[in-house]
Amino acid sequence: MGEAPPRPVQVRFVQKVQKELASPSDIREYAVSKLWVAALQQFIEDDTEQTQKVPPLSASDWDSDNMYVGEKSWRVLASWYGVDSSYSFRRRTTSCSYIGIPVGPSPAGGEPQSSGGYVLADNKLDFLTTYCCLLKDLSSECLKQPYVNIYFWESLDYVEFQLRCALTAHPEKDVRMWLSFCDDGVDVLLDDLSLYDRHSSSVGAVICEKYPEVLSELQKRQALPAPHLSHVIAGVTPVKEELSTVFVANQWQLTLCLEVLPPNVAVLPSTRSLHATTGSVPAVFHNLPLDHLFKSEPKSSDCDEELKQLLDESVSNFSQVISEQRDKVQARTVQLLKSAKASYQSLEQQCKMKMEEVARQETRLNAREKELNERDHEINSKLAKFKSMLTEFLTKKDRFEKEAALLAEQNSITASKVELNVGGVRYTTSLATMLKEEGSRLQTMFSGQHTLQPDSDGSYFIDRDGTHFRHILNFLRDGPASLQHLPPNDLRLVSELRTEAEYYQLNRMANALRIRMTESSGAKGDCLSLPS
Repeated sequence: MGEAPPRPVQVRFVQKVQKELASPSDIREYAVSKLWVAALQQFIEDDTEQTQKVPPLSASDWDSDNMYVGEKSWRVLASWYGVDSSYSFRRRTTSCSYIGIPVGPSPAGGEPQSSGGYVLADNKLDFLTTYCCLLKDLSSECLKQPYVNIYFWESLDYVEFQLRCALTAHPEKDVRMWLSFCDDGVDVLLDDLSLYDRHSSSVGAVICEKYPEVLSELQKRQALPAPHLSHVIAGVTPVKEELSTVFVANQWQLTLCLEVLPPNVAVLPSTRSLHATTGSVPAVFHNLPLDHLFKSEPKSSDCDEELKQLLDESVSNFSQVISEQRDKVQARTVQLLKSAKASYQSLEQQCKMKMEEVARQETRLNAREKELNERDHEINSKLAKFKSMLTEFLTKKDRFEKEAALLAEQNSITASKVELNVGGVRYTTSLATMLKEEGSRLQTMFSGQHTLQPDSDGSYFIDRDGTHFRHILNFLRDGPASLQHLPPNDLRLVSELRTEAEYYQLNRMANALRIRMTESSGAKGDCLSLPS
């Protein structure tokens, strides 16, 4: 705590602060606990001799329990009364403003290529409670991480200072700040924040630039009215939610980490100011008593004689215990090795016997395999011989069946034999031949529809030319092919056969003979009178 001025001066200044929390020249204002303000108010109203002191400046984790004081007034209060070790350094801008989000990476010293859009930074709603830890502990599942309340659009150098206070990382340590962002439990972003301009860039700008879903959600949200506006009707008018509520609704989780760098790690020139001792604490806190916020570095000191003697005795006793335990371990090891060797030899003998048994089994299996191969060869030979005999049998069977069919056909013909007497010439044929031409006179005669009276010798008399009837039978047996054997120039014979064919109503034979007569007369070039 610094040296406070006389009490009347404090009273006048506090009254001025309560009347005007922030001056027009203040760009930022800082959170102050209402309980601390009440303690300060009690101090002001106490007209008796002052016997108590105002506690160090503090702020609540719940924003509804805080009030905000302008930066100039806050610095005066902090220099007079000091800052509590648990103070979260929660601050915000005095007014809302639009933030331009660039597209693509915007490292320190680089120019953004183009604008990805603007989002309204609400100074009252855009606070976010986020976990923080050392980078080496980021993946620890059982880690109870502390948390810090940051303004989403706060500059990176100030956020680093908040992390140093929360993690008690002394300003003399070289650190690098990292951002870890998860969406619904899935890691989507791990970024080194030391690559960005620590004074002009913010955690919110980096997330919106790298993960456009956040930017899109915030742009939708900014179209709604703020909940503290006068025209908003509670429960009726949809209002803009706090940023922490938006993160919870979308299952987003932000974690900020500090990576403590070894002393011999080279620092990039563009980020050298980040690691400088003066750069680790924002300028607004210079000359303020803040050493108690950080864990002091242990300093080496010489041990006194008594402590040294005690240490020597402990080392001696420890060495003796180690020696005794080592002897016991060695003896136990020798005993275990002997037991293991005996067990190994027994197992080795058993394995040898098993291997001999396996060799005998293998010999028997080989003999059995040879026997099976020989039997398989014998079976294959017999099978090939059987297949050959079966093929020969099937061939003989097929030939026998064909011969049997021919004999059956011949027997059928013999059984249906018909004796004919055509003009005194006797013919013997089968009933099937007589019925072969559908619609013919012969088919009508012998179909069984009409009763024919045979002669005393059993023959059927037909009063036609007996010499031509053989051609009629040949046509019934062989079809048009039988006409190929007729003399090619004997038109008289062809004409007479046509007459016979028309009598017997053999239309196919009559048409074939008519065509033959036409071709023969055309080849000779003369006209021949034929019966109609």
